[in-house]
Amino acid sequence: MRSCQLEARRAEACRRIPPWPRQESGQSLLLFLAVVTILLTILGVGFIARMNLQQRLVGDRLRAMEARYIAEAGVEKVIWYLDGRAPDGSDDASWRPLGYREHIDAGGLRGEFTVDVRDLANDFVSIVSWGQAGGARSGVRVTAKIAPRVLDHALFSAGLVAIEGPRAGVTLIGPAGQECLPRVLIGVNAELWFRTRGSSLELGPSCPGRSGALQLGLADIKRLTVGDLHQPIAGADRLRSFGVNVTNLEEVTLRPIEREAVPYLDAGTLRRQAVQNVLNAALNQAAGRAMESPGLASKRNSLYTPEEISALFEYIRRRDIPLVGPIVVAGPVTLPGNANVTVAEGFLAAEGGLTLQPGSRLTIHHEASSRLLPGVITLTRELYAPLIVGEGASLAVEGVVVAEGVIEMHAGSTMTVVGAVVASDEEYGLRLDNATLVVRYDPAVRGALGVLAGKGRRRVVPLAWHEMR
Repeated sequence: MRSCQLEARRAEACRRIPPWPRQESGQSLLLFLAVVTILLTILGVGFIARMNLQQRLVGDRLRAMEARYIAEAGVEKVIWYLDGRAPDGSDDASWRPLGYREHIDAGGLRGEFTVDVRDLANDFVSIVSWGQAGGARSGVRVTAKIAPRVLDHALFSAGLVAIEGPRAGVTLIGPAGQECLPRVLIGVNAELWFRTRGSSLELGPSCPGRSGALQLGLADIKRLTVGDLHQPIAGADRLRSFGVNVTNLEEVTLRPIEREAVPYLDAGTLRRQAVQNVLNAALNQAAGRAMESPGLASKRNSLYTPEEISALFEYIRRRDIPLVGPIVVAGPVTLPGNANVTVAEGFLAAEGGLTLQPGSRLTIHHEASSRLLPGVITLTRELYAPLIVGEGASLAVEGVVVAEGVIEMHAGSTMTVVGAVVASDEEYGLRLDNATLVVRYDPAVRGALGVLAGKGRRRVVPLAWHEMR
């Protein structure tokens, strides 16, 4: 009876429970789909926004790169103007524009550049170029040197070049690091004279296993002569028929060149470099005490008198002690016989000439930090500043060699130069008497400190590039 009552109560309770709505499951699905749609929309909008941002950044980067290329093109165009004829009609690298503009529409480059050119000290100039492409702007600042055109040549002489004796030889080698150099130019304002048979003219290997072509440049091509009577020859190929050993060359060609002005040597800049150089102070003191030279013993800089440098050479001739940095002598310099002197990270400038006595050796050594310094300079104080390399003497130089007097090399002597050689004397520039001259041309000499362009033709040589934003 009791169980029946329980069953009746359960049935009554079930009748009181409201029925489950049949549409609840469909609404949940719709709600789920709505949430998923919203999430996908948010993700999609974010993805599209991110892609648009990336595309805009890539576009900005491309335009900035294009603006940088246009700025660099502006520098190259200005250098081209300065090397040749500028928009103002000048052809001596004197053009100094401020706010000069040009449009570029070539290949993928479309925009304009604006350039300012200003003078700095010691024939250096600052070239600032801003390039614009679309809404992007980028700039380049370049420090350049106004260099004399003669430093385009491995060997240049304003006066007569005489190569005489069966053991006389000239070897020219192209710049290191280049795969091939088709020619190295000898430039002569006056006469190139091969006096005797048996001398040699050689172009060092510029391409593995290949010979090259050497151009001899003369202001008057009729002044390529041979023999004691200075007989002109019609073509440089006849050097072989005369008896000159033209080796490692497929051809020797002759071409006329403009007369070039010799470099102007800035003695003041060279002296300031020596006055600021205190790296030899301890050596000066030791040598001055040993050689009883009070002036040398108390000297802290590297600007010497002829007497002081002679005492210093005598002290170090058997001690293998190098001089360091820029050295300037206020007078003629003589390196005693059998002496061995090295100047590291600097140069030797002699006001009045430099003579290497028989058997002596002078070495000028440069590292990367000093490669824009000159090597050996002789400056005219009064009338004469020769560079004389005595019998059996040896001169090895890294840097440009410039002599305001004659360069004279005696029998058995050698001069090996990594840079260039300039003989400025307008009468007798260079004489090789059974001597050997080897020049490995280095374009860095065009930026040499203290070697200025003067009034002659000029070349603009970029030395340092800096990006600006």
